[in-house]
Amino acid sequence: MIEAVRVAVAGVGNNTSALVQGIAYYRQSGALVGLSRPVIDGVGVGDVEFVAAFATSPGKIGKDLTEAIFLAPNNFPRLDCELPPAGVPVTEGLRDGDGIDRVAAKLAGADVLLYSAPSGRPATALAYAEAARRAGVAFVNTTSDAVARDPECLARFTAAGVPLLGDDLASQFGTSVLHDALLRLLAERGLSLVSSYQVLWAAPQPPPPGGPVSAAMSPRPPRCSSRRRARRSEARGGREWARLRR
Repeated sequence: MIEAVRVAVAGVGNNTSALVQGIAYYRQSGALVGLSRPVIDGVGVGDVEFVAAFATSPGKIGKDLTEAIFLAPNNFPRLDCELPPAGVPVTEGLRDGDGIDRVAAKLAGADVLLYSAPSGRPATALAYAEAARRAGVAFVNTTSDAVARDPECLARFTAAGVPLLGDDLASQFGTSVLHDALLRLLAERGLSLVSSYQVLWAAPQPPPPGGPVSAAMSPRPPRCSSRRRARRSEARGGREWARLRR
């Protein structure tokens, strides 16, 4: 029986901050409020251990994970719990395909690599997935970038016998769940819905102090994501459309 799940995280933003603090909170308080599944196959929320972390922000690299999650631009609130040092220094992450073997070596001892970097970086997502595959570590993609639905990537993981999960992760109470609830409500009221989509605006990243604005830092166009009640369609012209059938 599994006693603990050893997790590595790629991306040390608000999602990771919420996860790290949330695990500490539930472990210390024993509360179950907010947990839809407190135990899965004998593993509880307090059985998750962090063993590695990757980020590209210079200010977070080298910091302990429990310190890095509170650094700007993160703004997830601090929960009412003790957060001792994790003993996990944040390592420089991937920006492209360079450094895959380096990251794979850092994944030694991990069971799962949780990819939680900003969406809209498919090459980076696939690079982390390849690092996980080489290390024999399960990969969970929490972004909308195509990883698990990439045929070549899926074939490599299948051949290696390594778990691959994704793509995307809905917040406990965010735009996706509200969107889905509204669609069900329309159907229940007898309306025939032909198609639906939701628009997610990506916030521009500020340039470094005294530095020029590069193409990577300029505001990105709105990214549209959509969800079918049965399945998601592939991107069309930079947007994902979902056709809903009653």
